[in-house]
Order: sequence, then structure tokens, then C-alpha cells
Amino acid sequence: MENKNVYCILCGAENNPQAKFCTKCGQPMEQKDNDIATYLSDKAKEKVKESVTDKAQNAFLALLEKFVNSYLYGVVLSISIVMAATTVLAGGGSSDITEFDNSNLLFEPNMEVIRIDTDLMRLSTSYYYGVAYDENQNIIGSYVCENWPGQHDYSPYQVRIYDENDNLIADETDMDEQMRCIPLKNLNCRVEISEPYMDYIQRTVTTFYPTGEVKNQATYDGEDNMHNTIYYESGSVKEESNTVKTGSGDIEFDSITYNENGDAIGYYSEINGKPDRRREIVYGANYEYTYMYDYDESGAEFMTNQYVIEYDENGREIKRGWLNADGSPDEVSYMTYYDSGAIKTSDTYSGERLTHHSEYAEDGSKTVYYYADGKVYNIMYYDANGGFIKEEKIS
Repeated sequence: MENKNVYCILCGAENNPQAKFCTKCGQPMEQKDNDIATYLSDKAKEKVKESVTDKAQNAFLALLEKFVNSYLYGVVLSISIVMAATTVLAGGGSSDITEFDNSNLLFEPNMEVIRIDTDLMRLSTSYYYGVAYDENQNIIGSYVCENWPGQHDYSPYQVRIYDENDNLIADETDMDEQMRCIPLKNLNCRVEISEPYMDYIQRTVTTFYPTGEVKNQATYDGEDNMHNTIYYESGSVKEESNTVKTGSGDIEFDSITYNENGDAIGYYSEINGKPDRRREIVYGANYEYTYMYDYDESGAEFMTNQYVIEYDENGREIKRGWLNADGSPDEVSYMTYYDSGAIKTSDTYSGERLTHHSEYAEDGSKTVYYYADGKVYNIMYYDANGGFIKEEKIS
């Protein structure tokens, strides 16, 4: 009987009927369903990583793997088809991607999904918050989605979505079976995700602006520890805070607030609910002042000192140091500059007393004069690299 050649089910290459491995792709000639799915998924990953952005890649690969595992047993998937779908998803080709259009994900159900952001906000270890856009880059849908659909068992995790009146409007039973997402049809909502750990349950609570941006996210590690982030509607961080239970049983709270440019404008801390310290930072065109406050036993606030930085019209520091609460100098340095921008002199005062004066050559070498009772008692010389040259004591 004539032995006919056989063909590899993965790459299509012709092989001898006795061959155990394909002579072209090297894969076993006898394939199980899960072997095929794994091979196709791996090959697709290699191609996708070469051409698609990180934002689209994670969601697309997750969906591709789920599709491969469910439907592609015994079917040869052309990499060119995967590349074409990837190009469309990344926005580089046709906008006709109706296969990704799932009206269950949208609060405008009949609009076509053009782009999906998958890493806009991590809601927890296992879930993220995503948004869908139309061709004009308008947000047309938002959802809570598993990070890796079909890859992990999230059954112990709980997802609860509440409206502005604290009514439960959705949970994990409302998750779309194909996309593994829960639509946020009402953005005036609160999303709570609970994940069990060895000795505590981590709970993440997220709220949103009406336009879809995240407004607030709090993560609770057990009952006492919490990290909270508040956002401006522009997406920049407005405040970050931590609540921690120490080994001694104290509850410590600290926070940092920011302006929309990302500059820190305030620090605050409490111990067991009592105010501990506060710092306020004020920025001006040519200055930056930090005001320090403490609290007495009654909780009354009082200023302790200030830290000041002042700049000239070219943005160079001309004053830096500590002031007392009344604004008088504590320890302050004053700087001057050459026309080239190189530092020329630096004078440091303790209160009203000059403690040392530094003179710089334009090449960066310097001489430092130390004062006591208004008189020089020591001189130090340094080269342009900051290396010590010599010391001269004045009797």
C-alpha cells in the first residue's frame, strides 16, 4: 500500500507519514486541542507585540486567547489575519470592527467601538476600569473588566456597583460572558471590589466623574490600613493619603495635596485622630514658601518656622533657607551670579550673623571664608571639581 504524505495541522507543511515532528515548524504532528490553541496564541503574541501599543495589546491578546481556546480547535489561523485585526484595533486601519462592538458595554448602545483603553485605571489586582471611544475620540462606554479574561478563577472575588443613592445596581453575575466585563451604564456610581488574601480582605472603592474620569479610589487592606487617591477631572492627582495601624496600635494618617500642575502644595498628618503636623507650600512667579505648623495639646495650630526659596528673573536661586515663625532669618543663604549664569558668591547667615562667605571663579573653583564674631578665622580652597586644595587658618 502506498504511504501518502501528511500535512502539519499547524503550518500546512508536507511531511513523511512516519514523522513525529513537523520538518518546518518543529511542532508535534499529533496535536491535542489545547496544544493547537497554545501554539496559535503564542504565535499571535509574537506578532502583536511587534506592532500594537501596550494599551490595546493586553485587551486584544486576552480576547484572542479566549477565542482561540473556545473555537479554533483544529483550525489553521493565518498570522496575516491576526495582524489585520491588530492594525484595526490600534487605529491604523479600517474602523469597521463590529466583531468588537458589544452593546452591553456601552451606555450609548448603538455606537461603534473604535478604541478601547485597558490600563486607564487599575481598580484592583484582578480588575481594571476601561473606557470605549467612538471615531471622534468621545467616551461612549465604560466598564469594569477582568485583567486577563479566562486566565484566572476570580470566583472568590466580589464586584459590587452602587448608584448615587447606595442602591446595588450590578455585581459579578452581570458580567458579560465573552468580554468578561460589567458595563457602567450610570457613571454616578461606586464600584467596590473585594479580594480575599491570606489573613485579610482587600477592598477597593472607586467613584467617577460624570464625564468618565476616575474621581476617587480608596484601597483598604483589612480594617485599618487604607490608601486613598483623589483626582482632578483633568486626570491629575489632587490628593494622596495613607492610614496605617502601627505595631504599637496607633493609627497614623498622612496626606499630600497637589495642584493641577502636579506640584505638592500641602502635607498633613494625624496620630489617633489628633492633628500632628501640617505644611503648606505657596508658589509664586519668583518664590516658593513652605509654612510649618504644629499643634498644642488642645489641638490649636501654631506656626513653627518657614522654608523659603526665591528666584531672580532668570529662574536662578538668590535666596534659600529657614526663617523663624515671625519671618526673621534663622539660617539663610544668598547667591549672586555671573552674566554667564555661573554662581559668583554665596553668603550664609545664622540669624543676623554671617557664618561663611564663598567666592567662585567662573571655572567653578571656589574659596570659602569662615567667620566668627564678624572676623575670618579659616579659609578653604577647592578646585573646579570640588576637590580640596588647601586650608589657611587665621590667627
